[in-house]
Amino acid sequence: MRMQLNSTFEEIEQLKAAILSEFHQLSIQQLNFKPRTQKWSLLQVIEHLMLAETASVNYVNKKILDPSKLEDYSLKATFRFWLLQFFLKAPFIRIKRRPTQVTPTLEPDFDDVKLRWKIARKALRKFMDNYDDATLKKLIYKHPFSGRLNCLQMMLFFKMHINHHKKQIDRIKNHRNYPN
Repeated sequence: MRMQLNSTFEEIEQLKAAILSEFHQLSIQQLNFKPRTQKWSLLQVIEHLMLAETASVNYVNKKILDPSKLEDYSLKATFRFWLLQFFLKAPFIRIKRRPTQVTPTLEPDFDDVKLRWKIARKALRKFMDNYDDATLKKLIYKHPFSGRLNCLQMMLFFKMHINHHKKQIDRIKNHRNYPN
C-alpha cells in the first residue's frame, strides 16, 4: 500500500503543480473571470480544491486520535468508492450541493490559496509518513456523499476531484467572454 500511496501523492502533486503553473501565466482579470454571476472563477475553483483537501486532512488527523474507533476496510467501502468514481466521471452529472466548509470565498487571493494548499499537502504527507499501512487501510476518511474510505481512497478521490475540476477550468477558459 505504501508504494501506491506515494505514487498517488506524487500524481496529485503533479496535478497541483500543473494547474498553478498554468495560473501563473494568467492575468488577474482572467483568474477572476466568471462565466456567469453564480458560477465560479478560476481562483474559486482552486480555492475549493484546497479547502476540500484541507478539511479532509484535518478530519483524518482528528479521527486518528482514537484509532480503536476506526472501522476495518470492507467490501462496502470498495462499492462506495466505485460509486464516487462513477459520479465524478459521469459527464451528465453535476454535484450542486457541497459542504459549506469547501465553498470558496468571493475573491480569493492567489498567493494565499497557493500557500494554504502547500500547507495542506505537507500535512497530508506528514499524516502518511506517521502511520503504518494497517492504520492507513482503516476507514479513516468520511467523504460527504460516499461515506467512509481509507487513506488511499481519499487520495484517489483528490486526484479525481482535481481532474473533475480541470474540466471546469477548461470550460471557463474556453468561454466566449473570457478575457485575452
